[in-house]
Amino acid sequence: VFDCVDEAAEAAIAEKGHFLLGIPGGSILKMLAGTAPSWASKTTVAYVNHKCVDMGDEKLATHAKACKLFLDDWEGINVITLGGSGDSAAEAASYEKAMRDDSNIPTDPETGLPVFDMMLVGVGDDGHVGS
Repeated sequence: VFDCVDEAAEAAIAEKGHFLLGIPGGSILKMLAGTAPSWASKTTVAYVNHKCVDMGDEKLATHAKACKLFLDDWEGINVITLGGSGDSAAEAASYEKAMRDDSNIPTDPETGLPVFDMMLVGVGDDGHVGS
């Protein structure tokens, strides 16, 4: 998986100077473990799923898990995270605003939705996708 991410990052950065990567939790995080790419400082990561929990909770928070497995080694990475409260409506509004305010995140001119260079989506043991 990391080889595919590495290739996509190099291509996006060569073309436009930045790489926008969407990642879920679960097994995908483990597939990125132990990596430290040279392009991290030219990358923004956004989560495709996340729980409204304390961001430091290593059992529940996708961000805490990602930091422990690889993000702490991705020097200069820009990560869009939730605030860590249990208020899902407020967290969703804040997350959307953070994505819209980030100049490195392009949007589709017709829909206004973010346009990712790559989005990784895993499949859970029970068949769920991007819960």
